[in-house]
Amino acid sequence: MNKKSNEWPYDCPPDEALENLILAAGRAGISASGLVMNSMADSHMKEVRLWKGVVLSMLEGKKPPFKIGDKAEWTMGDKKRGEVTGVIYVANNRWYISIRGINEDYDDGERFTPNGGSPSLLYAEDWTLVSD
Repeated sequence: MNKKSNEWPYDCPPDEALENLILAAGRAGISASGLVMNSMADSHMKEVRLWKGVVLSMLEGKKPPFKIGDKAEWTMGDKKRGEVTGVIYVANNRWYISIRGINEDYDDGERFTPNGGSPSLLYAEDWTLVSD
């Protein structure tokens, strides 16, 4: 994904984040162009969304509310818990997370599921960090 794949994207330097966004956009553009059949097209678009969020969060001075591997608990209704498997910044202080073990039963009428992806991306503000 990024040049240093073991690095948390939100901690990389701004110039590296911008370069990764540009490279990901190039891959996604070629994948979606129709000039080639590319089974990685969806993956390339997800990578663009990730790096776009990283760059936007840097521009807006926002820090992710969770990191990969954090344990989170749903604050709305039934107490559901799971492990954070993804964090994406969209803009205007809106973060989405994916949680292992939480599936399509989460739905508040506005669920964000790009490309019908699984697990669903959930509103981060509906979740709280827990320690076990």
